[in-house]
Amino acid sequence: MSKMNSLWAALGSVFVIVFLIFFFSLSGTDNSTSVWIAFGGILLSYAALLCTPLMVSKSKAAADYRRPLFVASLGYFIVSFIVGIIVMIAQPEADRAVLLTYIALLAIYAVILLVNLLANEHTASQERTREVELKYVKAAAARLKLLMDATKDKTLSKKIEEAYDLISTSPSKSSPSVKSLEDSIFHILSDIEVLNPIKDGDSIMQSIERIISLATKRNSILRTEY
Repeated sequence: MSKMNSLWAALGSVFVIVFLIFFFSLSGTDNSTSVWIAFGGILLSYAALLCTPLMVSKSKAAADYRRPLFVASLGYFIVSFIVGIIVMIAQPEADRAVLLTYIALLAIYAVILLVNLLANEHTASQERTREVELKYVKAAAARLKLLMDATKDKTLSKKIEEAYDLISTSPSKSSPSVKSLEDSIFHILSDIEVLNPIKDGDSIMQSIERIISLATKRNSILRTEY
């Protein structure tokens, strides 16, 4: 366990230790069933609060995903704690009512939690899809930029710049119908990158023209689809 995780674990245990000390010091072990239900409900809600960070999908927006989940868990804990304190002070005999109250709180929390988790997973899935779709535009444009910077021939450099401008401004949203075109462009780029810009200028020029043709075709297909 890392030092940071150890510190978080120590921080999380503070409430449990203090709560247990106060509970057993004031109430002892001879309590009604309703009090023990409240005792368990408070610890369960606190455990849910501590486990909230583990429910978040790893992504660039993890902080945004964690916020509504933390609010829901914190709300569940606060309400459970307040209800528990009331039960411990009043010590009602209505065990079933107390149990149903905590079951209702848990059910409401579970619904809110699941709704947020589903929304977060959907957003994370869209984010991952977006990153995959951007791979073509970002990667191909970056490789063309490197070729353009390494080329001394002005005519060839201008042609590479034309391909770069075309791809860098291409629709980022992809589809299965253009996957083969994107793969072909990457294969051509791989072939170009092993050539010598001085000795193989004509071959590179033909390959760049091929890339322009394929990229134009890809963009046309996507514009008709979307």
